[in-house]
Amino acid sequence: MAEGKVTMVSSGAREGYTFFPMDNAQCSGCVYYGICIGGLERSQAYQVKTIRSVHHACPLDQEDMTVAEVSEASFIAIFDKKMIVKGQLLPYKRQVCSNLACPNYFYCAALPVQEGKKLRVLEKPSDVNCPLGRKLMVTKVQLA
Repeated sequence: MAEGKVTMVSSGAREGYTFFPMDNAQCSGCVYYGICIGGLERSQAYQVKTIRSVHHACPLDQEDMTVAEVSEASFIAIFDKKMIVKGQLLPYKRQVCSNLACPNYFYCAALPVQEGKKLRVLEKPSDVNCPLGRKLMVTKVQLA
């Protein structure tokens, strides 16, 4: 994993909080872009390591943001059931699902990871109880 980075997070975030960076088209023109989200990869999960005492109001939505040190973090992903082993590299493939009420929906169909990105399997996968009856497996991964 890469060395830690300094960024801005919602003031409600605490040490240990894990997130995927999200932005919109207006973010790139912001005076805080470089410190806020400009140095983070959108497909990567990050974990807050240290909260600093510096705060800024987001010019886009006026949300109170605080400066924090973050590091790359592992995350949960769901794959079609097949032979998956710890240490394996897999291309990410989003599941097609319309069941928004499913507790697994985010990990199956809404992870902000680019299709085809290589992920390294960190743990032995386990079966997922899919309400639609699909044969799926869940495991902890990180970008390769």
